[in-house]
Amino acid sequence: MSEEKIIKIRFEQMNSSYLNFLDSGGILHITNFYGGLDFLEAHRNKCFESAGLTNAEWKEIFINRNLNTLKDLGKATKLLKKLVHNHAFTMSVLPVLEKIGCSLDKTHVDCGVIRYQLIKGLREKAESSRYFEKEDFLRINPN
Repeated sequence: MSEEKIIKIRFEQMNSSYLNFLDSGGILHITNFYGGLDFLEAHRNKCFESAGLTNAEWKEIFINRNLNTLKDLGKATKLLKKLVHNHAFTMSVLPVLEKIGCSLDKTHVDCGVIRYQLIKGLREKAESSRYFEKEDFLRINPN
């Protein structure tokens, strides 16, 4: 499996030239997203409500990022799969899509895919660990 191409840019650098990059399967990592802290707070509240996430779980996964074992990663994956389906993430990227020139009437954003870059044999270990569901490994190429 080849490594995916990721470009890290600041929000103010967004322009329509990134559309071809996105269309070719590239991933944009956007920093300095205005309103990000307000969104994070709203998202956190929605996560508590819709996924039954506790404050301690939120802190472990999103703040401390204590995912040092495959068991921890498997637990986090189960929680994240619940969260992505509430579409709060989609709402956060709408200003980005508008800024690069995407028509919101025609652009579909699928926030239901969680991707990890498992290297050095970790994919095989994760698949056989029983901490994940078989469906977590069905999409080798998320494009």
